[in-house]
Amino acid sequence: MAKRKVKFKIFKISNLITDTIKNSTTYNYYNHRIIDFILLNILSHKKKDRKKTYNYKTETVYLLNYNPYFNSEYSHGQIVTIRHGKEQRNVNVEDLSLAGLIKTNQGIEYTIDFFINKQKGYIFVEQDENYVLTISKLRTLLRLFTKEARQYVKYLNTLEGNYLIEDKPIIDIEIIKPLNIKEQIKLLTSVKSVSLFDKDQTQDRDIEDIDFDNESNDNNFFKLASETISEYDIGDYDTILKLTNFKKRRFAGDLEKFINYVIESERFGGYSIEGTDAYGVNRVFTPDMLTRDIQFEDEADSNGIVNINKKIDFIQKYLSDNSDNMPKTVIRTEPDYKDIKNFLKEFLKFKGDCTEVDKKEKEE
Repeated sequence: MAKRKVKFKIFKISNLITDTIKNSTTYNYYNHRIIDFILLNILSHKKKDRKKTYNYKTETVYLLNYNPYFNSEYSHGQIVTIRHGKEQRNVNVEDLSLAGLIKTNQGIEYTIDFFINKQKGYIFVEQDENYVLTISKLRTLLRLFTKEARQYVKYLNTLEGNYLIEDKPIIDIEIIKPLNIKEQIKLLTSVKSVSLFDKDQTQDRDIEDIDFDNESNDNNFFKLASETISEYDIGDYDTILKLTNFKKRRFAGDLEKFINYVIESERFGGYSIEGTDAYGVNRVFTPDMLTRDIQFEDEADSNGIVNINKKIDFIQKYLSDNSDNMPKTVIRTEPDYKDIKNFLKEFLKFKGDCTEVDKKEKEE
């Protein structure tokens, strides 16, 4: 079996709740019952009704399944992404013979796993290899059939005392920003390379434009490179100084001091640091990383799929190791709904009686 890299993006789901006595709203509250209802309610509709299509009808996303009882700490679901809208040849990779045509109304499915921490609201979404799913598309997917979810929140509020769960928005999904770059590179067990970019913009300033010492020096690597490049019309390129093959690869001592200097210095236009993390995965860190990404490598089956238990084990270990670096969640004692059958029965009565939805209100 071949190894495969599995990558997750981490987001945070939250609800708004207002203390009606103190007239104060908490923005980082999380009620897992609400996301359970939203996802199960979406699945109660036909597959064709729960899809969302984007980007001039070339990308489609839909919720495939959801298990609220995956384990005591996490729920689990799967989302399918599809790229389509362009006729493509489907070929046999062994002999490159034509196996068929993918028409404009057909596409290639890719199924991704997601896991939700029931207590904190962290959602770990697997990297979509179709590169379709984004946080904005995830938001719109979870806002399907909003009217029904809003009725559920209103019913929950009838069971509350001095609190009001807000239903506009019902949920919010936010990006969990990456750790400070210094905190991230501390996770490296070894450093493979450090690349430095020209401050004056690499695309505008090439190595042959740099003013080197006029003295002839056959051992001046940079001068020799500049002179050689100047002799040929190779077109535009970027100039990057890459340091690699460190004798002492461990992230410690003078190498750590050097990297910290590069991060803090204003002498360079940018940098990237490549190395191996504690999970044995090759990572590249740059200052423009926008989301919290985590990844690991493990054996895949004959279909290229890594076992789901390996995925949840990795997520649980990551959260255990990094709990202090995650955004905080307000936890409160929720009303006890032990008699779930009676709870659902009463909710259905409430849902049937409650028809005062504002006519101006549109489905989000």
